[in-house]
Amino acid sequence: MPMKKISTLALCLMLLLTLTACAAIGRYAGQTAGQQAAESANPVPTLAPAESEAPQQTPGETAEATPALPAVSPEELGNAPSNLSAGGAMVRGEDGTLYLAQEDGIYALPEGGSLTKISPDRAASLNFYGGRLYYIAQTYAPDETGYVQRSAAEIASLAPDGSDRQVLAEQKPAGTTTVFDAQTGFFTEWTQRVGYGDLCIAQGYAFFLADNERPGTVRARDSVSGREGESGYASEKSIYRIDLATGERQEIVADVGAAQPHLATDGAKLYYTTSYENPFFAYPFVTFHACGLDGSGDELLLPQDYNPNAACGFTSDRGCMTEIIDGIFPANGALFVEASDSEGDFPNSRLMCVAAGAYQKVADETYYVRTVDAGEGRMVFFTAPGGVQYEQDEEGVITNEYVQDARLVLGDPGEGEGETLLTIERVNRFGDEFSRFDLAVFGSDLYLRTDRALYRVDAGGSEKLADLPTA
Repeated sequence: MPMKKISTLALCLMLLLTLTACAAIGRYAGQTAGQQAAESANPVPTLAPAESEAPQQTPGETAEATPALPAVSPEELGNAPSNLSAGGAMVRGEDGTLYLAQEDGIYALPEGGSLTKISPDRAASLNFYGGRLYYIAQTYAPDETGYVQRSAAEIASLAPDGSDRQVLAEQKPAGTTTVFDAQTGFFTEWTQRVGYGDLCIAQGYAFFLADNERPGTVRARDSVSGREGESGYASEKSIYRIDLATGERQEIVADVGAAQPHLATDGAKLYYTTSYENPFFAYPFVTFHACGLDGSGDELLLPQDYNPNAACGFTSDRGCMTEIIDGIFPANGALFVEASDSEGDFPNSRLMCVAAGAYQKVADETYYVRTVDAGEGRMVFFTAPGGVQYEQDEEGVITNEYVQDARLVLGDPGEGEGETLLTIERVNRFGDEFSRFDLAVFGSDLYLRTDRALYRVDAGGSEKLADLPTA
């Protein structure tokens, strides 16, 4: 397939068939050659519960080991874990048809065919399993200020042509309610309803997060100031599963957070985070877990008191680690975490790794483009080796942020090296087509979706598959 230019971008798309597996991922980006060499003999090990802390059990659970299950291939999952962690905007059917979640509905693109809208649903967490589409159908509506935000969600299923819509889980409200106490300086209430979240499918079950309407409180202490605070919430979240054959619904892990916990599966285990808002600080308290597909054998992957940012001084019975987590996915014997920042004019995201009782930075992610697992120890990631550049006016006010020679790379993000798939000469943070895009991997095919078009990258080069509708 001949190389093609995308707009005015300079594309260099090469995906070599002879690539061998890269070194294990989990080393810090930006290390010296000596540091990398020293760590090369210590690859990221297999996930295991933290030795310094007994496994944390949810109500009604036993401390039995997680039942061993045979590993499943990506084709036996509803979607690959890293695709779902990146938002689940794309999934591929058994016949090669690609399904896209756009703001105005779900679209189907058959091999060699044209883009067709099959449903008006605004979908998230697209899965294809057993000949059907499964997804979270989201409703958006303006709030009292006119800001349009997610207001409700349900879990639905479709036939591949968009017919036979079925509801697997009834509609639940979504939205955030906060109460800030100006006298104390912290939030006295923080309720964050998601309706449903992180739908994933394996072994004949649909797994997801949902609000359980159980209220509670979070107590936290700022050791720097000595202040203590308490924040209430109207609903926790739990992990549920639905038997796709019978429709039976079970709560399998109770009370995993009132903020935004996350869930993923590799078909053998479930991986999840807890998440509780900090009354003082914009970063919630989190913990990391693994368990069996029935919720049994819960393993705490980091100690309850683990806090790599101890200087911040926040402690809570909900965990001492504070982090904004956007998604998780298991790969290469470790749990990878998509984390982000909230402070600053131009916050960004980063890829982290949970393994061997530690939480480590793997690489920065340029402009929130999520990393996806390509198999065989490789990942596809978007990086700007030269770093972020700024334009300022005469008064020193930043007027633009941009990167030059940004690259989409197949390789090891911990090394920052690999085969360059895409080079973009210059990208402004806002407004350009490639300022932000979604990635998904299906077998040997890499798909890239901007807000304007869909592209496929393979061993022969790149191909623009379709122009996409804009909301």
